[in-house]
Amino acid sequence: MKFNKIISTLAIAAMALVPAAAFAQGLKIITKDGKSTLIPYDKLDKVTVYSGKPEVVDLGLSVKWASHNVGATAPQECGSYFMWAGTVDDPECKYNKLTCPYQDPDFAADPDNFVDYFLKYCNTQDAGIPDYLTTLEPMDDAATVAYGEDWRMPTADEMKELIEKCKVEKLEADNEEYGIAGYKFTGPSGKSIFMPMGGYRFLLKIYDEGKDLNYWTSSLYTPSCLYANALYIKGYGDNKTLTVDFKGRYLGYPVRAVYKK
Repeated sequence: MKFNKIISTLAIAAMALVPAAAFAQGLKIITKDGKSTLIPYDKLDKVTVYSGKPEVVDLGLSVKWASHNVGATAPQECGSYFMWAGTVDDPECKYNKLTCPYQDPDFAADPDNFVDYFLKYCNTQDAGIPDYLTTLEPMDDAATVAYGEDWRMPTADEMKELIEKCKVEKLEADNEEYGIAGYKFTGPSGKSIFMPMGGYRFLLKIYDEGKDLNYWTSSLYTPSCLYANALYIKGYGDNKTLTVDFKGRYLGYPVRAVYKK
């Protein structure tokens, strides 16, 4: 039985899903009534993000923001992890340059002589086939794929606006409001959103969850198309600040959507 059919069956049975837990044997789906289904990895075509659409939060900025991450059901959940231009959170995929979306497999086939060569979102001939696309198209936008055409990932400028025009508060893991470490952004309207520190996914593991914050934007890093822009924590010790800058396209980061209307 395919994963999507299982999800449909559970939905028909009116058993709301909570986030799935990944195990060595397969993917374990746990419903709110405590029942579980273990689906072996060899039975999965892919993992499709299951989550209700978030609330629209008007912070008083140029765009409205989602109340929680893609793949999550509440603000304190980290949700799904995507490579840039990827729309599937695949627990079996080794998140690295070899599996990066639109990496030419002929160039990536030999790890000892790896060459970055992209078939899409490329702006220089030495890095692939130039198409000069600098913003994710809807088919490659994890937020649009998950929520529909009214939603998309924020651009680099919109992410910069979030950290520059909002009151930014770092909340520790023991905060009473969310119970997980992250950042709270309160906009000019007085409304706020919370973005948990989800860390990042590399190879088959999630690193620094609860310690590090990373979120993709929809914007390519134009000085070098090997990278895309992301929100992350820059610096060390007491000099840590939030910034929007380049990160490798193969890293798995959470996504927070913005509302297009």
